[in-house]
Amino acid sequence: MSYRTSVFNDFTVVSKAVFYGMKRSTSNPNNFDLEKILPVQINPNNLTELTSGRVSRPNALLGAIQGSNAYYAPPRKRNELKSLTVRLVYDIYDEYNVRTCDGVTGLMQDISLNNKDLTSLPTLIEYSHDNSIFTLFRWGSVNFFGTIVSVDCSYDAFSCWGQPLKCEATVSMKEIPVEKAYETDNILNCFGAKFKTKVELYEGMLKTLQVGSQLIGAVSPEIQVISSAANRNF
Repeated sequence: MSYRTSVFNDFTVVSKAVFYGMKRSTSNPNNFDLEKILPVQINPNNLTELTSGRVSRPNALLGAIQGSNAYYAPPRKRNELKSLTVRLVYDIYDEYNVRTCDGVTGLMQDISLNNKDLTSLPTLIEYSHDNSIFTLFRWGSVNFFGTIVSVDCSYDAFSCWGQPLKCEATVSMKEIPVEKAYETDNILNCFGAKFKTKVELYEGMLKTLQVGSQLIGAVSPEIQVISSAANRNF
């Protein structure tokens, strides 16, 4: 899924990295309710994973996960915790210029990186300040469950009205161990049947769209519609 509008569709078929925001179910604390589906705008080119001991074990760099060659580290010992750093780029500069006639109508439209309907960035920032929100980051074979502890942003392009249009963001996550994840082939089984069904329905729609895109050789703008509809229904 992509937040990119038609201006940003690059006519390639890719698997999007997604943050799934969730809260513990009020009816069953062992299950989770899906709060929000937050795909990145542009896939990260770097994921950095650190493993540290809970007691005295020194931090150990496991390595970086680069681009489409992402992999997931094998299960660790019980006394080890992980952190994940995801480096992202958000860029709606061209979209802003097209929609506002190079800024002429900029004040009449809410087109900026602060708009939750345009990118996932504002909501990720909110999650970093909300301890009640848990997050599952999924991209290819990478599955990381925990909380977002910080989102550091460096804005490097603005509209003539001061609206942020480009940003390099570093999302830092702290792991919450899910032991069952290492006993099953599908980490979604750890969060309850309702959550699993919704995520699989969403990802299934994306796979169908990707297959169709391969046949016509382009990514349809409908990919954004799927995300918006999914968030309204969930």
